Amino acid sequence: TDMEETKEELKAQYDISQNNFQEVMHLSKLYENAIEQTNIILRADKNRVINYANDQFYKISGLTKKELVGKPYNYLKRANNMEESYIENMWNYIAKGNIWKGQIINTFKNGKIYHFLATIVPIINTHGDILEYISIRKDITDIIELHKEIEETQREIIYKIGESRSNETGNHVKRVAEYSKLLAKLYGLDEKECDILFIASPMHDIGKVGIPDSILNKPG
Repeated sequence: TDMEETKEELKAQYDISQNNFQEVMHLSKLYENAIEQTNIILRADKNRVINYANDQFYKISGLTKKELVGKPYNYLKRANNMEESYIENMWNYIAKGNIWKGQIINTFKNGKIYHFLATIVPIINTHGDILEYISIRKDITDIIELHKEIEETQREIIYKIGESRSNETGNHVKRVAEYSKLLAKLYGLDEKECDILFIASPMHDIGKVGIPDSILNKPG
């Protein structure tokens, strides 16, 4: 009797789980399609070999499935300012089962540099083994280029302000910018911090804008 009751109970549970499974599969397909349509997807196996890319990736990279699938991940050309250690640290981090979030910069077939915000997720089975890695990317190239354009405009305004008071002042702020960046590099700051100093250092002379010419250009 106990066995029969157990069988009936298991059967009822199985029927429920079967129904749930169908529902879960249906929903997972909808989620998968939503992610595929709105993101740039790249997948690689545990040996870092590319095994899948969606249409969005092929479109932006200019690569074909034949050119990409089966190639090692480092087949994708990185921009010159991306250090090898950055990518290696990324792989070491996700190989431990962690989800990685950061910026990736690639140079694709047309020679253009593309900037991505990426989330890389290790796909792990119930035994804790990593089966593959999936990279979900957002293209932020336009935002980065606009930001650079704004920075260039800001830098130009600073130089023009210096030059408006005297040509020598204009050259002086440019020299200060170059020296500041060089000293920052020699000190060991990273590239981003060096660039911030390069942009900001000419501001040390901004006070001259409010000084009357009668004082600023007074002989002696």
